[in-house]
Amino acid sequence: MIVIQKAIDPQTGERFSCVFDYRTCLPVEPIQRYINYCRRRQLAANTIFTYICRLVDFWHWLEYKSLNWQDVGLKAILNCLRNYGSYSNFWRQFMLPFATTYGSSDNNFPLNR
Repeated sequence: MIVIQKAIDPQTGERFSCVFDYRTCLPVEPIQRYINYCRRRQLAANTIFTYICRLVDFWHWLEYKSLNWQDVGLKAILNCLRNYGSYSNFWRQFMLPFATTYGSSDNNFPLNR
């Protein structure tokens, strides 16, 4: 299980969020790398926090399904989005046409339109 923690940079006093694995008390490196990338691009703090929340939700789904993030393909990601409620409606409307046109050949997932 992973959790979002607030932190303060001791040098700048800037507040930011980190994602830690509750069991190991270590940062979840792939998510943390992406967060650092977003900070370097100077994205808005609220935008970064929204990304963090969605990535944490996705990570929880991976844990629930006992999947490794490196082994997940397009079909599994779309399955996750399909089960995400109203958020997935947005992704179905805008991302599935792209995914089915340019995605992998395993497009045999159910489309609930």
